[in-house]
Amino acid sequence: MLFPGSVPMKRIKFKTNLEHEYIQNFKILQAGFKKMSVDKIVPIDRLVKGRFQDNFEFLQWFKKFFDANYGGSEYDAMVAREGLPMGHGSAGAPQHRAPPPAVRKPAAPVAKVAARPQIIVKANSTVRSPPVNLSRLNQSAKGDSKLVDDLNHQDGFAAPEEVDGETPHPPEEDEY
Repeated sequence: MLFPGSVPMKRIKFKTNLEHEYIQNFKILQAGFKKMSVDKIVPIDRLVKGRFQDNFEFLQWFKKFFDANYGGSEYDAMVAREGLPMGHGSAGAPQHRAPPPAVRKPAAPVAKVAARPQIIVKANSTVRSPPVNLSRLNQSAKGDSKLVDDLNHQDGFAAPEEVDGETPHPPEEDEY
């Protein structure tokens, strides 16, 4: 202990959760400093607010003060606080756990699906065949220009008109 007997340990509240209890404990600490002729004023109002910077500055000062004044004697916390239990702070938020997701059973047993590879081969050949079918449809549609014209006009698309056998050029764009 740094200065034994300078702070009345019976008056210290070890299980503090309220601001007025913090203030009371800091005032007891300030009285102990005054009793031992330490000129440091404890910034109680700033420490109670709990801002990191204020608490860190006070902690740095106290560490230097402790290192300069500690005699190296053994310290027994239980004896110093006369058997009073330490506080644990506020209780944490309850932890809610979601139930584990239900395991879905497959629609068909895996063994049945694996036993029928011909279905997979047939599906692959179907996926690869549409380009051939589209090219055949395209070839047959070129001969039927009326059908193509009707489809183009239904969609709101009209091909540009030819002038003297030439296709019109798009308007030139200005370069920036």
